[in-house]
Amino acid sequence: LTGIGDDSLDWTDGWVGKVQYVIIDQADGVGDQGIEADNRSGNNDVTPRSNPTLSNLTFVGGTGTDIGVLLREGTAGDLYNGVITNFDEAGFDIDNTATITQATTGNIEFNSMLISGNAEDLRNDGDTTAPQLAAIANGSNNQIGGNVTDFAARPVGGDRYAPGTAEAAVTATNVNAVDPFFDAVTYIGAVEDDNDDWYQGWTLLVDQ
Repeated sequence: LTGIGDDSLDWTDGWVGKVQYVIIDQADGVGDQGIEADNRSGNNDVTPRSNPTLSNLTFVGGTGTDIGVLLREGTAGDLYNGVITNFDEAGFDIDNTATITQATTGNIEFNSMLISGNAEDLRNDGDTTAPQLAAIANGSNNQIGGNVTDFAARPVGGDRYAPGTAEAAVTATNVNAVDPFFDAVTYIGAVEDDNDDWYQGWTLLVDQ
């Protein structure tokens, strides 16, 4: 999802899909959230509850973009093996009491996630306390802050999303052991290395 002018991956109303290998690169000036995740606005606890599983994510914000991952309105969900960077507001935010309940009861998993290089990596905007944010973010092998590749500084095309040493230093989760739908991987992010070119030649960005 490249050059999006609104939210890139936007779910609601009980979505329980599974997705692996996701590149999100928001357009400067008009891009909003990388993920905007809801259960239901009128009834945050309605069932079936939104509860997808995602793995191998590379999310790149830009000037004027909002939040890398915004979980709200009672959604659950599991995110593995991801990089969230360069968002102008925050890398990760969680809103609404029902969503916080999902997180604190184990229905939101963050594992092997590198959240760094954002204006604020974990957004403490009054909806959640700092300890609650830390509890959500302190899953297995997560790194909040520190080094991260500046994907946005690389030219469009070529190896724009190939990981660097910072990403290679994060221990990946074997998501195939979580659910056989997923490929077994030993790396975080949507791209394994410089030789992994699945995204080249058909991903597009607006002129930034």
